[in-house]
Amino acid sequence: MRSLSPIRGLLLGLFGVVVGGCSGPGAETTAAETSSCVDGEEGCACLDGGVCESGLLCASQMCVPAGDTTSGSTTGESTTTTTSGTTTTTSAGTTGGECSPADGSVNPGCVAMNADAPYCSEAGECVDCSGLQACASPSAPVCDPQSGLCVECTASDGSACVGTTPVCDAATNTCIPCTSHEGCPASACNMLTGECFAEDGVLWVDAGDPSCSPSGGTQEAPLCSLEDAMTHVVMSGGGGPSVVRIHKGIYDGPVILPPGKLVAIVSADPGDPVTITGAADSLIEVPAGATLIADGLDIAGNGNGVGVAVTNGQLWLDRTTVHANKGLGLTTAMATNARVRSTLITGNSGGGVKVGGGVLRIENSYITKNGSAASFDGGITVTGGGEVEVLYSSVIGNLALLGDPSSLVCSDAGPVVVRNSVVVAEDNESIACDASIDYSAIDVFPGMGSTNMMLMSDALGAYFIELGGVYQAKPGTQLASVARWKSGDPIGDYDGDPRPEIEGPDYAGADVP
Repeated sequence: MRSLSPIRGLLLGLFGVVVGGCSGPGAETTAAETSSCVDGEEGCACLDGGVCESGLLCASQMCVPAGDTTSGSTTGESTTTTTSGTTTTTSAGTTGGECSPADGSVNPGCVAMNADAPYCSEAGECVDCSGLQACASPSAPVCDPQSGLCVECTASDGSACVGTTPVCDAATNTCIPCTSHEGCPASACNMLTGECFAEDGVLWVDAGDPSCSPSGGTQEAPLCSLEDAMTHVVMSGGGGPSVVRIHKGIYDGPVILPPGKLVAIVSADPGDPVTITGAADSLIEVPAGATLIADGLDIAGNGNGVGVAVTNGQLWLDRTTVHANKGLGLTTAMATNARVRSTLITGNSGGGVKVGGGVLRIENSYITKNGSAASFDGGITVTGGGEVEVLYSSVIGNLALLGDPSSLVCSDAGPVVVRNSVVVAEDNESIACDASIDYSAIDVFPGMGSTNMMLMSDALGAYFIELGGVYQAKPGTQLASVARWKSGDPIGDYDGDPRPEIEGPDYAGADVP
């Protein structure tokens, strides 16, 4: 018998049967007779759902031997059955068998007898889901061969997962929202709703395909540029293409989203660079009312301005690198709502991130080596009432005007929260912000809070190995117990290594060794 799973435990809790003294229907019983008769045993009443012990059948609500020709099913006339001195009459239509109703549903008697066989099959037998013609419940239409239970979905059958829950979580056999584009391989994940974009709204771009053209857009005949893709998005009207799947290559910017449009730009070759470069005010521009969901991009080398600029729009930036731009890496203004996840913003001469309003969440990301001794902005600057949350991120090695704080600077800012992070600059004392900072390694003396660890720039080499702006944590250092993971926090780090998923200590910053 299989071990009792949580699902089976719930079934037993819902359909628990009290096993006690009983006798046949209509019989007069004494206390002795009552105590000697157990539901489900021969000569005693059937369990709920018409269930008896193995080798017995339920006839007229009594458990009798399976070979008793006086019991069984009736098809039209009443049948009189005598068992253990008790005479009962069963009306037409009574089903004799192990359980009833024989409709493939969860049966309380079957659950009580054996939680591994909770269903009453079409043959009137208690079975696991492999014994059913099909799972009967619309909310659990798939048979899981490992557990023997009908479930919402399995790793091999996610057909019931649609709408805002398009992905099957194989660990729980339930449908959940998408959280990455891998969950929507034919289109992309709308991170804002958890839905997959429609498959008929996908534009393909591949500058390296000799068959590409401005009039293309299919996987077989792609577009050549992101400019062509934005033109198609504009021409599509309200219900047209909104997903751009782009193959590796170097593409000219700027990429300017149409106002009011929701567009996903997703690398079609995970791990291979899709580089957007050029000379413009910004390489990617998200204007008012527009929303960009980007994944797997390399936004680099703007000789004139910033990498990404969002003004009163929405941004979701995943697994992207923004580097070597003359201006800032990322700027937001007005009521922008932005989220940066598993992203590297490094080596931008004008600074890393500047929030001029709205809300920005930075998660599992690096903001490193931005700015210069001549730049006004260093790692993160917050103004204009902007609200910022920095979670499990590393803000390291940024510079600003000589002598000015260069990691986190706030002026006329809204709430700024830093947790489970590392904030250390080239110069000490790099934070000038009325922020809530907890469970982090920071360079402010004497540590700006009892939960934080003080870490100065001259000690960075003892805790990290730096490569291209990514500060990889060394194992076995004090950094391993600074952060505190809690429910709702990321379950992986910058490059996907697992975090603890239990309340307790963890590595601060974007990396787990």
